[in-house]
This record gives sequence, C-alpha cells and structure tokens, in this order.
Amino acid sequence: MSLLLQLAAVALVALIVRSAWLAGRPRRWFRIKVRRGEPVAVFGKVAPSFLAAVREVARRHGLASGSVEGVERAVGVGLEFSRHFSPEARQQVRNAWGYSGWKAARPPGRRGRA
Repeated sequence: MSLLLQLAAVALVALIVRSAWLAGRPRRWFRIKVRRGEPVAVFGKVAPSFLAAVREVARRHGLASGSVEGVERAVGVGLEFSRHFSPEARQQVRNAWGYSGWKAARPPGRRGRA
C-alpha cells in the first residue's frame, strides 16, 4: 500500500510540474514545416503570401527540412525557427513576415487590454 501511495504522489507532482511548464510557455499561433523543400502549414492559419516567401527562402538556401513557428510575444507574434534555417534564411523570412505578418494580433479567445 505504501508503494501505491508513493507512486500516486510522484504522478501528482509530475502532473503539477507539467501543467506549470505548459502554462508558462508562449502560445503557438501556427507551425510551418518544410518537407523536401516545400513549406506546409501543419497548425494554424498562414497567409499564402507568407508561405510563398518561405518557399522562396527554402529554395534559395537549399532547405530540405525545417520549421517556422508563430509565437505569441508581448507585442504581436514573433517567429521561432528550427536549427535547419541559417541566420541569413531566418532574416529573409523575418523580412517577409514584416510585410505579411500579424503585428497587432491577439490570440483567439483571449480578452483584455491590447
């Protein structure tokens, strides 16, 4: 009986730690995966013009795989990249994001001050 109680306590602590970790992470708006050089939105909505820009950057830099995520920031949505994107490729995607990105967007379902 003591072992069962200890296992339940460990499971409860693990659940609390995982919940706290997930609550502290920034919200993800979208994810684009590059597979065989072709970008595909696998989560969320992405403007076709932004997908075209990621496709062009992937072609220009010879990217066969990788990912780009739109992450909630204090002011709008920022981009996070997988290690496959070189610094130059990242900057080119950021430049395209500046033209077609959501600078003032708020996550759906969240209310409050802008």
